[in-house]
Amino acid sequence: MSAPIFPINALRQGNLPLDTVLRALTAKGDEVRLVGGVVRDHLLKRPMGDVDLATAAVPAQTINLLEAAGLKAVPVGIEFGTVIGVADGVGFEITTLRADVETDGRHAVVSFTTDWQQDAVRRDLTINALSVDLTGTIHDYGGGIEDINARQLRLIGTPIDRLHEDYLRLLRVFRFASQLGDSFTIDDETLTACTQAQKGLKQLSGERVFAELSRLLTGPNALPVIQVMEGRGIWQTLFELSFDADALAGLAAVEGKPDAIRRLMAGFGPEEAARILSALNAPGRQRARALSVAALLRAGALDDDKVVLRRIWKDGVQPAIDAALLAGRPDMLPHIKNLADRSFPVQGRDVLSRGVAPGPDVGRYLGTLEDWWFDNDMPDRKACLRALALLINPN
Repeated sequence: MSAPIFPINALRQGNLPLDTVLRALTAKGDEVRLVGGVVRDHLLKRPMGDVDLATAAVPAQTINLLEAAGLKAVPVGIEFGTVIGVADGVGFEITTLRADVETDGRHAVVSFTTDWQQDAVRRDLTINALSVDLTGTIHDYGGGIEDINARQLRLIGTPIDRLHEDYLRLLRVFRFASQLGDSFTIDDETLTACTQAQKGLKQLSGERVFAELSRLLTGPNALPVIQVMEGRGIWQTLFELSFDADALAGLAAVEGKPDAIRRLMAGFGPEEAARILSALNAPGRQRARALSVAALLRAGALDDDKVVLRRIWKDGVQPAIDAALLAGRPDMLPHIKNLADRSFPVQGRDVLSRGVAPGPDVGRYLGTLEDWWFDNDMPDRKACLRALALLINPN
């Protein structure tokens, strides 16, 4: 099925780096198409994101064509046929048409092909298997246009086969259901296949799972999608825990801009979220953030300015904001911002300048003075220096 409805010329005119790369890739007559999300998003009347390209040329040819045009070529996945072409500082992913030779649920051995349909049917969802040639004709080998019109998410071909090839596709089904909004539903056969194949998620790397969940958790339809996953046992399979959808609903009502780490903390609690983040090899700062929130959610902590401010000094303001929102206390945010704008106005050099020798006494004086500062409503530097002088020389 094809239809000449994509505004390729307008896109090229408005995106000169893309036009430059396309001219380079087609200089010797090779066919190049735009593939995947850019086509889907156009049909959905959504803002178009990154533009990915596919070509029948093998990677070495792609590199030669780019370099012959004076463009930079970055081979990021030669074994999978992927090269980044850079024009005017903008990179475009260019992948040679592929066919799967062997798959094990995590990795694939591929061979290069010149068959556009063969390449399309190895992709995940029908709506992501669309391509558009440089005349503006959209090519649809799996019913993607029909599924877009029906607002349906369906794995291309036989759903269970697509999942056994790469179990990450299971999370991508739910990620797109979350991101594309409540007008989309998951096809029954696809949802059944996801339920049947979920044990394969254990084979995936933590980094791949973390990347998909980060997008899933922040989608406009995240809450009902999470509830479907909970009902199908997928959170239990992933983390041996249930997701607290009610806690997420409470957070969503007050948080404003969605945040994946904060939503993970809502669903599992900060301490369990820290464990999950560690297991997924998430950045260490995110695990530290969750542990800081756990400390702030202990009884009475958020009501103690000393505790909150010291935590802000140690870990930054973000965990304090998280804790207030997770506790259902968005009214605290102005106060937290005010605390974050305050800083203890005395430093170690102030103690040293008053004759105290370097060593543990400096820290002891600072700690005592800091307690005094909190207890006296955080006065200015002059008052603190007077108090420091009396502390060092009480007579």
